[in-house]
Amino acid sequence: MVVSSMASPLCTCMFQTPGRKMMPNSSKCRNRGGFKSMMNHIESFEEFFGTDSRRFCIFGSSRTRRLISRASSSEEVMAKKKPLTEQRRVVVTGLGVVTPLGHDPDIFYNNLLEGVSGISEIEGFDCSQFPTRIAGEIKSFSADVWVSPKISKRADKSMIYTLTAGKKAFADGGLTEEVNRGLDRSKCGIIIGSALGGLKICTESVAALNVSYKKITPFYVPYVSTNIGSAILAMDLGWMGPNYSSSAACATSNFCILNAAYHIKKGETHMMLCGGSDAAVIPLGLGGFSACRTLSKRNYEPTKASSPWDTNRDGFVIGEGAGVLLLEELEHAKRRGAPIYAEFLGGSFTCDAYHVTKPHPDGAGVALCIEKALEQSGVAREDVNYINAHAASTPTGDLKEYQALIRCFGMNPELKVNSTKSMIGHLLGAAGAVEAVATIKAIQTGLVHPNINLENPDEGVDMEVLVGSKKECLDIKVPQWFWPGLYNHQKNPSDRHICLEAQEQHEFTNNWNFFDNILALLVPIPVNPWCPSMVISSIAPPLCTWLVAACMSAAYEKGDHMRSSRFQPPKRLSYWARRKTLLSKCSIGGGTDVLPAKEAMTKKWPPTEKKRVVITGLGVVTQLGHDPDIFYNNLLEGVSRISKIEGFDCSQFPSRIAGEIKSFSADGFLTPKISRRAHKFMIYTLTAGKKALTDGGITEEVLKELEKGKCGIIIGSALGGLRIFAESIEALRVSYKKMNPFCVPFGTTNMGSAMLAMELGWMGPNYSLSSACATGNFCILNAAYHIKRGDAHMTLCGSFGAAILPIGLGDFSACRILSKRNNEPTKASRPWDINRDGFVIGEGAVVLLLEELEHAKRRGATIYAEFLGGSFTCDAYHVNDPHPDGASFALCIEKALAQSGVAREDVNYINAHATSTPTGDLKEYRALIHCFGKNPELKVNSAKSMIGHLLGVSGSVDAVATVLVVI
Repeated sequence: MVVSSMASPLCTCMFQTPGRKMMPNSSKCRNRGGFKSMMNHIESFEEFFGTDSRRFCIFGSSRTRRLISRASSSEEVMAKKKPLTEQRRVVVTGLGVVTPLGHDPDIFYNNLLEGVSGISEIEGFDCSQFPTRIAGEIKSFSADVWVSPKISKRADKSMIYTLTAGKKAFADGGLTEEVNRGLDRSKCGIIIGSALGGLKICTESVAALNVSYKKITPFYVPYVSTNIGSAILAMDLGWMGPNYSSSAACATSNFCILNAAYHIKKGETHMMLCGGSDAAVIPLGLGGFSACRTLSKRNYEPTKASSPWDTNRDGFVIGEGAGVLLLEELEHAKRRGAPIYAEFLGGSFTCDAYHVTKPHPDGAGVALCIEKALEQSGVAREDVNYINAHAASTPTGDLKEYQALIRCFGMNPELKVNSTKSMIGHLLGAAGAVEAVATIKAIQTGLVHPNINLENPDEGVDMEVLVGSKKECLDIKVPQWFWPGLYNHQKNPSDRHICLEAQEQHEFTNNWNFFDNILALLVPIPVNPWCPSMVISSIAPPLCTWLVAACMSAAYEKGDHMRSSRFQPPKRLSYWARRKTLLSKCSIGGGTDVLPAKEAMTKKWPPTEKKRVVITGLGVVTQLGHDPDIFYNNLLEGVSRISKIEGFDCSQFPSRIAGEIKSFSADGFLTPKISRRAHKFMIYTLTAGKKALTDGGITEEVLKELEKGKCGIIIGSALGGLRIFAESIEALRVSYKKMNPFCVPFGTTNMGSAMLAMELGWMGPNYSLSSACATGNFCILNAAYHIKRGDAHMTLCGSFGAAILPIGLGDFSACRILSKRNNEPTKASRPWDINRDGFVIGEGAVVLLLEELEHAKRRGATIYAEFLGGSFTCDAYHVNDPHPDGASFALCIEKALAQSGVAREDVNYINAHATSTPTGDLKEYRALIHCFGKNPELKVNSAKSMIGHLLGVSGSVDAVATVLVVI
């Protein structure tokens, strides 16, 4: 039997339930009515994953609770190995930026080389009440060529920057409208993230709500979410591949770039636009960071305010902008004659899991991330001689980052380190992508930009390592850019590291981060005879790393692939002489032998063995109960918990009903301190996460024995911390001093994952995703792929939502999409019923524990299901309505079935997304019948008829309902 759970039909996951011997005395073996039509098909299984008794779940996850056999019950079947898959190669073919120093990559980098500062007094609003009145503000900007007047009028600056930088990267990659029409657009995706999303539109909506919900823009809900930029860009381009946003504080861009590259490597896409955008230079952003006490107050000399590693630094300077890269599969790029900048080699994600505001004293997360990235790329640490550091000018963060870098790379006497933030400030979620562009331009030019304002270096800082006050020529071998994290207020540093062959750039996060770290390694294409081959690394928070290698001579010999450069350094050794020297030191792709020129572009990466992923734990916080069995029993009995809202006065709203959680206690799961400070969304997340651990048999004793660097957390949200932003906006009307000092970290969507990692000490991949009601599915699918790639042994994944509050209800009311059946709330949510008049908003959190099969077997875990594969697609049609012909639904289903090896006629049960909307339900139903209607046993239902629409939690909660169906 095959079962399907649909959160949003544009993200498909396939799971196979393990066979098991039914326990004859178990109450869970009864045919329990409710979903009887499906339950009649359940048989006892004799072996785990037996081929005669398989169950699959599409669009969600499936689980068979505790009545299944232990993981060791069928060694022969479980020893089956997944087939090897060939690695595809990924290259960078386009760049786009919007920054305080220019909106063209060449102009931007030329200003960096000249030491021009883009930091100045804020002009966009009256900031006299704030202690900080300076920023890396974009003064002169026009999106007329790139964004329609209608969108420009409605959208937040963050979204406008995303669209502009994305289309600039698109054009820079040689893509025209004519070329775009000839692409397989189902193989083209977009992942552009944001740390804080649409703060301006949030501010305007809260102010409007003080008058009436009718004054709120009906576009608030879609436009405030962090994935709206990616969504609108997909609609403009018609790209139907993976489309979502990542959020991991200032490591956001790197997570987007790294995940985009892996979509290409997996064969899901041919090309991806990826990067980050933020526009927090507004009263709410400035007030929030001022309340955190993390900003520089050097208002009298703004150009000197951002001074990484200088003893007189007093905090960072907030900036704004966007950076987008066009990544492409190598053979695809070659076939269309695309210009190629660099090749992506690999990457790594880690999490500091130490403190909300401070990096780990010994830099453990950073070192772990760097080691993993170098290992994946095959690059020796002594070959890294250039790092574009994260250094944001914070009192403790800069020095700790420097010390960690020196420990890792200090043995190289040629090592040079600089920080782009000395000139543009901290661009938050856009920092990683913008500094990635700077690193790539450094490869092109053979020049590294100066560290301005470094007049009195910290004690212990070697000025021979730090770039001076003038640009320098450098034979970059392996450059890196590195971002350790964003907020000194966040404890979950995610590290990222990137390597390019030619230059190294390292970038760390502030001491007040979510410490999400990334390291990336890239190898550049030689664009001029004087430009060497090199590997470069860019570091955002140092806990997420990606690596790239240069596409060398094949592109060089074919001149139409080459990029031109406006910057001509002094005459040096010929390119061929320097390349021979450099290639003797580092290989491309991690091999031990240097590749001849023509082979560099045709080399195939060795195939890798697919790891198998299983579900071993589940945690829920819902209206129908906070235990999976209680929750599902209520579903089976047809219990509706949709009722009148009691949490606040909602008399002004046309809809006064919701799937509200009435009775809930986090005692035993959260400390009193966290319970007092945190808002509902975080409390729900932490509780559901810890319930999943308990359900998975992870006790404190077991937890101590786990390899923490291989345990990750990916828990997303559609709307994040609406309440804390709404409260902060109201407090700001009095004074920024009245704002919660934790408003910035606690308001971001990745804070739940961050706090959970800190409590557990888990240092594996840690970030948040956002993709409207498909959020939960995207998190589950990405978590599974981290395990398949070997990034993690186990991952907590799922989603949360808590939008039942005045701003949430007001926003959805303004959109006119909620049911107004206030007199009979239990009948308000009625999918497919002719009298349906809209959906009912709900709240809650659901978390699954995914685990690598062999790891689960070794610890004797109970196994509920196996993850088989999945698919991402994007409708690319409209903000609110699905495409009339359901083409993207069918596309996603076909891809998921192909990956899993399941025939469509084997699917006989579907837990549909159906939310009770007038047009969406019917279009979804027609698409499902088109795909699966030939099965005479097909049954379809929707859990939302009883719990309402849990927004970003929908995918996760429907996955649980689908799993429990098969018991």
